Amino acid sequence: MKGLTAQLGLSFLITAAVLLISFMIAFILSNRLQDLVTMPVMNLVQTMKRVSREKNYSLRSRAAGKDEIGSLIDSFNEMLSEIESREETLRERQDHLHRLAHFDNLTHLPNRILYCDRLHQSILQAERAKKRIAIMFFDLDHFKDINDSAGHRIGDLLLVEVASRLQSIIRARDTLARMGEDEFTLLVPNVRDRENTVILADKILKALSEPYRVDGNEFYITASVGITLYPDDGKTVDELLKNADTAMHKAKSDRKNMFQFYSQDMPTTVTTRMILLSSLHQALKRDEFVIHYQPKMDTVKNRMIGLEALIRWNHPDLGMIVPDRFIPLAEETGLIIPIGEWVIREYGLQISAWKAKGCQPLPVSINVSPVQLKRQDFSEVVRQIIEETGVDSSLLELEVTETAIMQDTGFTTLALQRFKEMGITICIDDFGTGYSSLSQLKRFSIDTLKIDKSFIVNIEKNTDDPSIVLAIISMAHSLGLKVVAEGVETSSQLSLLCEQGCQTMQGFYFSKPLPPANIELLMNEYRERNT
Repeated sequence: MKGLTAQLGLSFLITAAVLLISFMIAFILSNRLQDLVTMPVMNLVQTMKRVSREKNYSLRSRAAGKDEIGSLIDSFNEMLSEIESREETLRERQDHLHRLAHFDNLTHLPNRILYCDRLHQSILQAERAKKRIAIMFFDLDHFKDINDSAGHRIGDLLLVEVASRLQSIIRARDTLARMGEDEFTLLVPNVRDRENTVILADKILKALSEPYRVDGNEFYITASVGITLYPDDGKTVDELLKNADTAMHKAKSDRKNMFQFYSQDMPTTVTTRMILLSSLHQALKRDEFVIHYQPKMDTVKNRMIGLEALIRWNHPDLGMIVPDRFIPLAEETGLIIPIGEWVIREYGLQISAWKAKGCQPLPVSINVSPVQLKRQDFSEVVRQIIEETGVDSSLLELEVTETAIMQDTGFTTLALQRFKEMGITICIDDFGTGYSSLSQLKRFSIDTLKIDKSFIVNIEKNTDDPSIVLAIISMAHSLGLKVVAEGVETSSQLSLLCEQGCQTMQGFYFSKPLPPANIELLMNEYRERNT
């Protein structure tokens, strides 16, 4: 019995030992399995959950070796890398599309879509805070002429420079946008009063009018600016922009290089402008243009020595329209080319008609648009008209503006040289309003300087104008140039100009522009006085 008990005890001990060893082995194997399988898989699951929750594809699961679990984790990490790369590419493309949709590609300024959104947000904020907003609509004057003559590359460089000058003036909280080819809009929130807007507009116009130097050439650009104020001139985005555009067109039609605040009577002006634009296309066909002539007087000998041909539009509904109202529209639309050719041909026919009547014709000056001068074939067109009408080319004087001289891109120089070869004389009109140099006057072989009438109007009151006029007369005489003073309306203006050495004048003091029949009578009258 004792032997059996001892044997059972031994068996129990052996069994317990085996179980203990098995448990220990199982425990070791379990820990090892957890290190090799369970922990990596749990880490992988946790990483997957974070990626799903946070959408953060830069997360990675820790590597677990070279077995199947390690390969699974490596594949998962590679998948995350691929997704992250695609997400980055997609984000870059989305950013690019956002910029294309909301920013101008040339100037990198906000475009119309982004500007309108910011204006809408500003209106909401201004409404809550009871503040005012200013909207300025800019249109560059004669930019199309520069773009067409100098090329689009030069035009693009000028636009970038314009944007840069505007950005250097405005505040960080203001929004400057490019709305079209040569149109910019400025949003100015929290405007204190109208006077602050005037100061800013003056500063902008001055900055834009400074010379632009591009590729060795010098260009001059001005702008017409329309201004609206919230809530005075409108309470919605569309209303404010429409009224700013209306004010801008008013500034452009007045004299350009100026700003104009919106007023409620402007829609009538803009409606008239649209009527003129529409009618202008048919005016030549309907023979609605006429030429009036204004005498140029030798005030020393009291005789008529020349004429200026001035176009008028005899509109069937609006009556006689002066050139200041329709010539800018003709330049904008390109109709100035056929209209300008008609004026020169009409001049030639009129000179021939006077000669046929035995009336000794006088030299006639004709205004030439910068748009005409920049056409390569313009001088050839003039030559053909002279040959067709048989007129003496020495009786023709072409008046070009000082601005056209300053913005010369090569075609102007060539055209003026060819005119000189034909025997045509050249006069600079509106002299004193630009910044032409003596070297430019010599280079273009100018014959006559016509003093701008703005200096004549106030010559009796403004202390600066007499000095400016005297300086122009002295400079012209020193260069051997003739001088003409235009816009003379009073005897005191006549006396002051005579004292300063100006001999040739024109203006309402002597005669208003007259139709050919009337000017013919006037020429005969002066001829009889001097015989």
